[in-house]
Amino acid sequence: MLTGAITRCILSCERRGVQCARADLLRLLRCNFSAVLRGDEFCLYNTPGRTRTADHALRRRVLYPTELPGLKSTEMVSVERMRRALKRGLCEGAIHEFSAMERLTVHRPEVPSESIPPPSARSGRSLMSQHSNSRLCGRAVVLFAATLLPFMGSVIQAACAQGATCSGDIDRDGTVGARDLTVLLGAWGPCGAPVCPADLTGDGVVNGVDLSTLFVRWGPCAPTLQLSMPANGPVGGGTTLTITGQLLAQATSVSIGGVQATDLTVIDAETIKVVTPSGTAGLKNVSVTTPGGTATLSNAFRYANPTWFTVIEQSPDPAVITDDALRTKIAATGFPWRIKDNASGIEMLAVPSGTFMMGCSPSNAWGCTTNESPVHEVTLTNTTYVGRFEVTQAQWQARMGSNPSYYQPANGFSNEPNRPVESLNYFAIQPFLTSTGLRLLTEAEWEFACRAGTTTAFHSGPGFPNGTSNDALLSVIAWGPGSTGTPQVVGTKAANALGMHDMLGNVFEWVKDWWGNYPSTPQTNPTGPSQGTKGIRLLRGGAHSNFEPLDGFPARSSARQLFFAEYGSPNIGFRVARTP
Repeated sequence: MLTGAITRCILSCERRGVQCARADLLRLLRCNFSAVLRGDEFCLYNTPGRTRTADHALRRRVLYPTELPGLKSTEMVSVERMRRALKRGLCEGAIHEFSAMERLTVHRPEVPSESIPPPSARSGRSLMSQHSNSRLCGRAVVLFAATLLPFMGSVIQAACAQGATCSGDIDRDGTVGARDLTVLLGAWGPCGAPVCPADLTGDGVVNGVDLSTLFVRWGPCAPTLQLSMPANGPVGGGTTLTITGQLLAQATSVSIGGVQATDLTVIDAETIKVVTPSGTAGLKNVSVTTPGGTATLSNAFRYANPTWFTVIEQSPDPAVITDDALRTKIAATGFPWRIKDNASGIEMLAVPSGTFMMGCSPSNAWGCTTNESPVHEVTLTNTTYVGRFEVTQAQWQARMGSNPSYYQPANGFSNEPNRPVESLNYFAIQPFLTSTGLRLLTEAEWEFACRAGTTTAFHSGPGFPNGTSNDALLSVIAWGPGSTGTPQVVGTKAANALGMHDMLGNVFEWVKDWWGNYPSTPQTNPTGPSQGTKGIRLLRGGAHSNFEPLDGFPARSSARQLFFAEYGSPNIGFRVARTP
C-alpha cells in the first residue's frame, strides 16, 4: 500500500538523519490527486514510470483558468503542471506558492502535457518560491483553489484562517511535516475513536480534504503569544521581559514597538525572556519571530517616563502586601511599588489594573442606598499610582503657601501638620493638582483601590484578610463616627490589602466624577457623566465626626455621598492619583 511505502521512506530517511528525497515521495504520490481530494484511496505505485490509467487521464485533462492573470479565457492550463508544482514542497519542510502565475506554460488540449519541460529546464525565475504559512493564504493559493479545484477553495481558506492553531501539526511537535503525513495516511478512512487527531476537518473521516489541509499547513508552525510581563517599563529600556505562549523554543528575534530587543533567552517552548530596548513613551506591540512565522501581542508593553517620581521601594513589602498573588500582580506591572511624587513629596503606591464588581455592599447594620445600584462590572486597564494617605496640611502648605484647614492652631487645635488638609471645595483643589501634575481618582478607581480585592462592606484589616461586613470591626481601619471628633494624623489606622490608609475614615474624599446613576452594563475605565446635575459631585469614604450622612452610613466601600462642588467642609479632604 502507498501508506506503508511512504512510512518506510520517511522512517528510513529519519534513521539516516536526512530528509526524504523529494523525488522519492513524488514518485510515491504520483497518482490521481483529484481522487485523493474526493476521499478515495491512493493509487498504488509498483514500478518507476507506471501509474494507473486515471493519472494519465488527469494529465491530459485541462481547466479554463478563469481567474489567472495574464491568461486569456480561450487558453488552457495543464492540471498536471499545477498538481506537480503543488507537490514540490513535500519533505522539504516548506510550502510553496505560484510566485509567477504568468510563467505557467499555456498549451492547447491537443498538446500532450508530457511536452511541457520541467521547471529545471526553463530559464528565469522558478514558478515556485519558498513560502511561510502566513503568506500561504495570499492570492496565489486562493487562485489555485478557485482554478484547479473550486470546491477546495473554502477548505484551504478555512485552514489558512486557523492561523496560529497549526491544525496540521498532528503530533504537536511544532512542525507540519513527514511525521504528521505518516500519521494521517495511517489513519485513512472513518475515525474509530472518539478523538481522531488526523481528522483535521472534524467530519469523522480522514480523507483527501484532511490531506489538503495538511499540505496547506506544511512547514514550521507559527508561534502563539499569551502574556508579556511586566506590562510597563522605563523609556530608557533595560526591563527584563518574560513572554509566554506556545512554540517559542525556536524564537529568533523579539521586537518591542518595532525595535529589536536584546539578550533573547529561551527558557522552554512556552517561555522566553528578552531585555527591552529604549523607546518612546506609550503602548507598544510585542512581536516574536520563529521559523514558522511572527506572532504579535498588540499594545502589550508600555514605555513610561519616570522622571516625575523617585523610587522608595521597587518591590512590594511582604509585611504590607501580605497576599502572594497581589504582590506578584503588582510586580508584574513593571512599575516600582512605592514612590514619592517629586513635585509634592506625596508617597504613592502602585495599584495594578483589574476587574471588579462596583456597587452595593451592605454592612450588617446598614443597607445600601439606591445610588449604589445596580452592581455592575468595571474593568480598569491601567496601572495607577494612588496616594498612600490623604493629602496633609503640611503637603498643601509646602506647595500652596497657606493652610485652609479648620483643624489647626489658629482655630485652637493642636499643631498636627500631618492631619489631612480639609475645608476645600472641589474647585479649590484644582490649582494644587495643576501645579503638581497629579489628579483626583475617578469614582471607579477609588472603589477599586479601597476594596483591594474584597467584596464586603469594609476592606480587609488585621484578623479579617478577606474584608468584613461587621460594623464593630470598622474602628480597626477607620476614624469614623464615635471617634475623637477631629481628623487624626494620617496612617494611624490599619491599611487595606494594597497598603492604603484612611480610605474609609478620617475625612471624606473628593473624587473626579460628577454625580450620576450607575449603568447596568459592564464598563471600562468609566469617568462618570460628561456634565453635572445642579453642580453635584461625589465624595467617597467616611469622616471622623458624627457628621450626619446624606444617605445611609458613608463608611462603606460602595457608599456614595453627593455634595455641591462649590462647598467645602471640615469633614472633606482629598487623595491624589497619577497614571504613569
